[in-house]
Amino acid sequence: MSYFLIYLLKSTVYLGLFYAFFLITMRGTTFFRLNRWMLLLGSVVCMLLPCYTLTVEEVEGMQLPMQVLDEILVLRTPEEVQTDSTLELPIQEVRTSVSAPILPMALLGIYLLGVLIYLAMVVRSFKEVWKLIVTHPKQWKDGCWLVILPDKTPSFSWSNYIIISEEDYRNYPQMLVHERMHYLCRHSYDILFMTFVHALHWFNPMVWLIRTELKQLHEFEADEKVISQGIDATQYQILLVKKAVGPKLYTIANGFNHTKLKKRITMMIQEKSNGWERLKWLIAVPVVTGAMLLFTEVEEQTESLAYYKEYFKSEIKKYDFSKVRDGFVHSFIMDNDNMVYFKDKSIQSPKDVKNAIGDVLYLIEQSTEEEMHCIGFSYEAHTDKTLASSYLNEIKEAYEENNLTPLVFINEPSYAHANEEGIKRYYGIEISFNDPKTRPLKNFTAQELTDAVKQATHSLNQDEYVRIGFRATKDQKMENVNEVRRLLRDLYKPQQVIFSQTVLKD
Repeated sequence: MSYFLIYLLKSTVYLGLFYAFFLITMRGTTFFRLNRWMLLLGSVVCMLLPCYTLTVEEVEGMQLPMQVLDEILVLRTPEEVQTDSTLELPIQEVRTSVSAPILPMALLGIYLLGVLIYLAMVVRSFKEVWKLIVTHPKQWKDGCWLVILPDKTPSFSWSNYIIISEEDYRNYPQMLVHERMHYLCRHSYDILFMTFVHALHWFNPMVWLIRTELKQLHEFEADEKVISQGIDATQYQILLVKKAVGPKLYTIANGFNHTKLKKRITMMIQEKSNGWERLKWLIAVPVVTGAMLLFTEVEEQTESLAYYKEYFKSEIKKYDFSKVRDGFVHSFIMDNDNMVYFKDKSIQSPKDVKNAIGDVLYLIEQSTEEEMHCIGFSYEAHTDKTLASSYLNEIKEAYEENNLTPLVFINEPSYAHANEEGIKRYYGIEISFNDPKTRPLKNFTAQELTDAVKQATHSLNQDEYVRIGFRATKDQKMENVNEVRRLLRDLYKPQQVIFSQTVLKD
């Protein structure tokens, strides 16, 4: 949710910079077709760029505002987390329920409401156009359907339908040629694409301006092609003036009087732009690169999780535990939502680790041989292993900077967790049955397993065998595997259970 809001923010900035570039460099040129395609292509690029982020080793001043905003939008509010304090007790994995951030939810609610309102307007406009098409006579002419209306309705086109009043059809053939040029240039597809972009960015004034610019380019291109057909430019301009007054009825259509009259006439009489001016579009490359620098992220260069497991294990072997009488474990907890806690406090990112464990490192320096302080790190089955490695890397560096022997105990995920009611759910284990009516079980509770067994054995005789498919992740704890196997044996008495055990990939 928060990341989608960040995506919208980034794409908004890209679209704004792109439109500003177009306004300054290309708006006054007569490359109508090129500018039209570049507006469409630029919009697509601006929608895709947020999906790719540059990384740097250190955040500079220009990236700081976006980093702060990113922290605000992904902020999470944790509830209290219980951790272990003595060495004799195992480090338990703790799952916490987290209250949803109010600000991102409120913003997302407002955003979705705006999307629905905009789509409702589009659907209404489309229904009105379609109603005109199906309720009036049509005729096929020059590859288009002509819908001739008896009323004095402003002419417009949508796809291969041209809607025109009977008066304009008889007296002003130039208007029919103009609308047909909209069809031949496939302008309706541009409008359809921009409708999608507009729905996503209804709140962004730059998208409204880009859509307006695109419609203007449609009219410029259609006017240019009309004049190239041999129609007198002066008479055509007089017709534009005569038809300039009229409402914009349909947002999804290209209309004869949808664009400012003065601008259209100016473009018709303006001298053609120098072909070399097309190269101005190349300036967009450094503009886009500069925009991407606003959203750079700090590059995380860490080893794999397996590396840190082996590293800390080897360091622990160097420590002499023979004189230790009191031991204290200060635990990091990383849950399935990739939220990290240390001493009941949330750790927002790996860069906060060194500040968080400063007091612990001080205790280590001041402690005697009989008192040991160490750090525990536990993670759950579905956490981001790369992110976990980043936290462990910061812990490792903190020990090294203080010239201390790194005592870090990493607790493997149990793949089985109890909820608030104490009901355990087994993750990473899959049970399948030879009964085709019984679906395989994944991430199940004991009760769900019991119900599935009852269904699978309902039609069995006493002397029949039951074949069970038992699959588990390769790092699954044996205590969970054995516990599930005991459950199955108890449930299947007196039938014999045949296990077919395989290993799931991570």
